[in-house]
Amino acid sequence: MKGEISICDNSFEIPFEFEADIDFFVLDICVSKDYNLDSLLNDKDTFIKLINKKLYENEITGFYDELAVKIGTRLKKEFDQLLDYVEYIRVYSTTKSIREMILENPIVLTKKIVIDNSYQITDYEDLKQIYKENEDIKDQLYIMLEGNSNYVLIDDAIKTIETIIDACKNIKHYNLSQLETIMLVYDYVRDRVYQSEDLEENYFSSRDLTSVLFGDKIVCCGFTHLFNSMLNYLNINYEEVPYSGQIIDGVAYPGHIRSLVYVNDDKYDIKGLYFFDPTWDCKKSCKDNNHLSRYKYFGKNLSYMDSKNEKNHLRRNHYFKYYDEKYFRTLYEALKNNDTKKLTVFIENLNHVARRVIKRNLIEPVWTFSNNIDEEKQSKVINGFVYILEYLKREIPAETMMQIVNNVRKIEYYNDPVKYPYSKKELFKIAYYSDWNFENPHMSFKDKVLLAIFDIPPENRKVEDDIVGYLEECEFERDINGVKLARTLRNVLSNKKRNN
Repeated sequence: MKGEISICDNSFEIPFEFEADIDFFVLDICVSKDYNLDSLLNDKDTFIKLINKKLYENEITGFYDELAVKIGTRLKKEFDQLLDYVEYIRVYSTTKSIREMILENPIVLTKKIVIDNSYQITDYEDLKQIYKENEDIKDQLYIMLEGNSNYVLIDDAIKTIETIIDACKNIKHYNLSQLETIMLVYDYVRDRVYQSEDLEENYFSSRDLTSVLFGDKIVCCGFTHLFNSMLNYLNINYEEVPYSGQIIDGVAYPGHIRSLVYVNDDKYDIKGLYFFDPTWDCKKSCKDNNHLSRYKYFGKNLSYMDSKNEKNHLRRNHYFKYYDEKYFRTLYEALKNNDTKKLTVFIENLNHVARRVIKRNLIEPVWTFSNNIDEEKQSKVINGFVYILEYLKREIPAETMMQIVNNVRKIEYYNDPVKYPYSKKELFKIAYYSDWNFENPHMSFKDKVLLAIFDIPPENRKVEDDIVGYLEECEFERDINGVKLARTLRNVLSNKKRNN
């Protein structure tokens, strides 16, 4: 049996809480100067009374839990060994510093100490201050950092954040548009080979942010956590979207996770909700950089990802279940019949996605408890549904994607010409392998001549014809030659400095 103790000094909290899972328990205890954790853990009679009271409250309120009774009975019986079962003690306070809480409850120092709060990449300065105030106990001070499923030492958390910040500062330096920024992040993240943990390794070594940054194992959770952490630091709104695998003919297929990002890029006039999946676009082997020649899962809309999910036996995430024209009739019928059960689910889903876009609910959930939804409220629900559906349906055209890739690849090639290929041939490959659709037809110079002189329109046009035509129209070769010249000059100057 293992367990955790959580202490706080908030008088508004319930003085004692007890939760149990299979062979695991959590004790939430409200402490004070008059009665600290040390006092309780030396007072067997009071502890037994608190456990009995909690189990009785569960029973009379209809929350009888056989597992809680079993573990509670064992804790009462083995009170003297209670601390032996505890690995972590979580500390939380709204009025005191962590240091003050520890000094008032010195028994905390006998265990690993968790600052009971959830920290993000953007909390770097706060963590540095906590580290500074508690440097003498840094080797037993842990936190929960977003992107991790397990506690990590505060020292490792700070190193994790610093690694993310350094990578993001390099990207911010170029002052790019939002989509260009996301593409640089995408290329940084997917430059890893998908590799799950070995049987003897920790399950989270390929999933937790800290582990994947400093290790060689990474799976879809790891790719997504790293991608989202960088977006978070760059102030770009995102959502983790998990998918469960289907069971077909007795075979259980694995689940997956990717990111949904609210894109609002003024430079390219792109505004919508798009999916990004660096896992499916990642490097396939250490010596292979062919992943740089495709962006097949970059900035895709809901219908595109649905088609790929189906082929990979993934169920649609429940928050996006209703975003399809075929469900519009279901919504209309629910409104017409005042079906509050269905409407509650609709509005919950609608607001969940809306918060990604406008950072607030579109519709007040309290409406679903009303006995009468009038025409005005019906109209708001329908308009909200259409509004979000429109954001999820929008597609980024091939013309825009080629401009974005060209502007990003210029930077990548200039910094590392060996790794990042940049040529008309490479831009053609990227467009061809990325499943992009052109908004308009683009004829090559040859086709234009045939049409102008001989009035012979091109036949059986394929996507590669539009790619060739667009490459000629945009004169990407001028950009390519310019960057290659700049890189050559840089090499010459670097060689001169070394020789001098």
